Amino acid sequence: MAKALDELLERAEKLAVELGLFLELRFPTFAGATQNVLSSLGAENLKKLRETATKYDPDGVFQKLQNGGFLLRDL
Repeated sequence: MAKALDELLERAEKLAVELGLFLELRFPTFAGATQNVLSSLGAENLKKLRETATKYDPDGVFQKLQNGGFLLRDL
């Protein structure tokens, strides 16, 4: 099932590019597990996320306790 979803997302992205409708931003709700959601936010926003995480969670508790999802630790 995961492979089929990845193929579907790849085809949809290719079609969006061909039609000139592709947006770099990926929403976690609609992203596949293999897609890099956080990087699609852009380098500057990703930098701000890292700085905020370091400021408010210096020990990385919220990164370590999460069982999955799109996490800063995985970049």
